[in-house]
Amino acid sequence: MQRYSEAESFFLEALAMTRRIFSESHPDTISCLNSLAQFYFTQMRYEDAEPFFVDALTLTKRLYGFEHPEVVRYLNNLASIYGKQGNFSDAISLFQEASTLSEKINGLEALITQDVRSNLQKLQNQLNLANPTT
Repeated sequence: MQRYSEAESFFLEALAMTRRIFSESHPDTISCLNSLAQFYFTQMRYEDAEPFFVDALTLTKRLYGFEHPEVVRYLNNLASIYGKQGNFSDAISLFQEASTLSEKINGLEALITQDVRSNLQKLQNQLNLANPTT
């Protein structure tokens, strides 16, 4: 547990430094936001991860526009968090948005498109198993 605490402080320090040196909407700052969110996600600290994924998505849209590959990645990440938190309607909506966008900008065969579609299908299957219709 000590190593996680140490790693967390390094992530937070890196984020503060990139904000100070560059700006809030600089690609390196956005990358730090995502890295910190991923760190929390891997520890199942979903409540901690969510605002960092939201910020990364918001800033990426502002920096690159709505039709950018990074937007797909952050939509997928945020949808994954919502799914883990039990916010299934928002998760499905974001997975669908990410899938549509990824198909448009990356193509149907792109790995990210396949990953997003797989994540959506897994969540839908999970919900169907939990709520079977007879």
